[in-house]
Amino acid sequence: CNGIVYFRASEHVRNWLLAVIVWMYHHPYEHDQKTFSAFLNYTERVSQEDLDLPSIPPWDTLEAINEFVTPDTYEGNGWTGDIEKILIYHFLNGESDTGSGLDPSGTWTRNHG
Repeated sequence: CNGIVYFRASEHVRNWLLAVIVWMYHHPYEHDQKTFSAFLNYTERVSQEDLDLPSIPPWDTLEAINEFVTPDTYEGNGWTGDIEKILIYHFLNGESDTGSGLDPSGTWTRNHG
């Protein structure tokens, strides 16, 4: 997950987003990106019980190496893409997940941030 999303304006997407927002309203402790992932039935869970997911609109991940780039600070890794192919660059420092115990960049941020 790189934190960049694109939504097409459609009734299907509107209904799905509304369900996500309503769930987040009732569960304000949960991280928004984890919630999006859970509601796409992708990589995250935000509940021990199965969610009553709305109909999921067609979706795909964005190409994260060259087009939709973030400054990944995963230890031992660095960006090796082609700067001429970048469409969007998402600045982040990993601080939003610090303390979650799941932040893969936590050590790097503490040592170098």
